[in-house]
Amino acid sequence: MKNSIQFLIVIALSFLSCSKNSSKTSSFQTKSHHKIYQIKQIILIYEDVPRKKEEDIRNFKATIDSSTIRVKVYNSQKVFHDTTLIPDRNFFTSMCKLIDSLQLEKNAEVFESGCDSGRNYKVRLFDKNHTILLDGYAYYCGKLAAGNLKGDPRPLFDKLKQVSGFIKLLQ
Repeated sequence: MKNSIQFLIVIALSFLSCSKNSSKTSSFQTKSHHKIYQIKQIILIYEDVPRKKEEDIRNFKATIDSSTIRVKVYNSQKVFHDTTLIPDRNFFTSMCKLIDSLQLEKNAEVFESGCDSGRNYKVRLFDKNHTILLDGYAYYCGKLAAGNLKGDPRPLFDKLKQVSGFIKLLQ
């Protein structure tokens, strides 16, 4: 009986510590920096550089924390939306897990010349003190890739687009 009570207490305490931590932050570690950092905020910036009319371009900046996503949709002439979305409660944790699986790291910058249209994906990660943990970008033009980010950040943007109401903001 005593052992089963101790077991239940251990399970309850571990659940409380995991749920408290996972709802506020998630870890971030790179191969070159073995210290584990706690992610508190994710910023994703998408910039379209196509050969189409400026009024058809929809760039966005999404600032993601444990409970909200602030979305600004714009082009060089106008801000279309500046609003806040409320994702499901596990969204932030799932984004952090996705970041871990993508193994994103800042790398030496690679330039691509001869490409005048494409898509720019920027990723910024911050800890609780607003210290930048990662600030990088990847630029894709056809099959060509450039930028200073090792790893492909596009799955983060795909996951963001699954949030209810997000795609409607881009129209």
